[in-house]
Amino acid sequence: GEPVFSGQAGNETAYRLKTPSGFAKIRNFLFLAGAGSLSESVSYKVSGRFYHDSIYDFSTRYSPPVAKDQRDSAELRDAFLDFSAGNLDVRAGRQQIVWGEAVGTYIADVVNPRDLREFVLQDFELARIPQWSLDAEYTLGDLHLEAVWTPFPEFSRLGVPGSEFMFAPPVPAGAFPIAASERVPAETFKNGEYGARLSGLTAGWDLTLFGLSAWDKVPAYPRTITATPFGALYNFTPEHTRLMISGATFTKEAGDFVFKGETAYTHGKSLSVLNSVNPTGTARRDTLDAMVGADRTLFEKLDVNAQFIYRRIFAYMPGIFQEKRNATFASLWFKIGFMNGRLEPEVLMLTGLNLWSEKLVRPKITVKPGGNLEISAGLDLLYGAPDGLFGQFAGNSRAWLTTRYMF
Repeated sequence: GEPVFSGQAGNETAYRLKTPSGFAKIRNFLFLAGAGSLSESVSYKVSGRFYHDSIYDFSTRYSPPVAKDQRDSAELRDAFLDFSAGNLDVRAGRQQIVWGEAVGTYIADVVNPRDLREFVLQDFELARIPQWSLDAEYTLGDLHLEAVWTPFPEFSRLGVPGSEFMFAPPVPAGAFPIAASERVPAETFKNGEYGARLSGLTAGWDLTLFGLSAWDKVPAYPRTITATPFGALYNFTPEHTRLMISGATFTKEAGDFVFKGETAYTHGKSLSVLNSVNPTGTARRDTLDAMVGADRTLFEKLDVNAQFIYRRIFAYMPGIFQEKRNATFASLWFKIGFMNGRLEPEVLMLTGLNLWSEKLVRPKITVKPGGNLEISAGLDLLYGAPDGLFGQFAGNSRAWLTTRYMF
């Protein structure tokens, strides 16, 4: 069929609320997409995203390496072919493979790397980095089998030193960190990633089991320590370790509620250890991440989601950087529509339960005045200890405004 073209153009502006206050982002963006079919059984999609962040043209806050990393982007997002033959569907090309359904967090969504240069504050659709993959799905009655292969994996993008959301290096107070260039696995077929997912519907329960052999999308930080007259010098060589991730998801409707859950067990994740007795500064440990939650619509227009989130590190040892043996969080999300959906306030709140000071609060309002224009404004408020998940970025709480025109 004839190709169908669509796109978006607009601006994302963010203003840092804490001292030193000031603009943190003035990004003009363009998104273009084209889709069509070559035959009854073959279709395609291609899309790209482009932006220029003019904050780096005039602000003196950011170093040249930060500006080089974040000023401009020209990114191929989708570039895939879909093949369909009976019960078999195959997608080949650059794509996002979404396995999880959690709100505001990643549990079972383990296939694609993420752009973490804005921490977890980007929309998931934009934060997820597409990869060149082969995704085959076979349906047999209520059973659904999916197999995934990524021959040349990509890795998460982290903020460079001096950027707005750079993660703290794993060093004790008073030490000096130096990082070598990141080591990534060679682009060979043996270094490819592969996984499978089996889902089925039974007695109203939608159940899924999955397994994935993949590289850790975030690097580990093995190091050596050199004593100097000025203090300890920590020399890091960031590298990626191979992981095996297995897990399950469920969804169940019960009356007006939709209950859902996800779990992911990671075998052999490399964690940073501050204890200088540890020779490499890393320890391989198994971890468990889990979520249970529920959705409900109240008064026919108020959407509500509540979640309980749990993380466990097995064989825990003192000194693991920024991690406790157990971490529990709760989240609550509301969204309501007024004026036939032209005014939509919403808020996401995520708080630690055994880490009570750790909080993320994201109120947002979206206005659709008519035509293809959409305007959103909100706050990203982060609270917590300086070495906490959210607290490390408490000084980067921000107000933001996004304007987009869709065509």
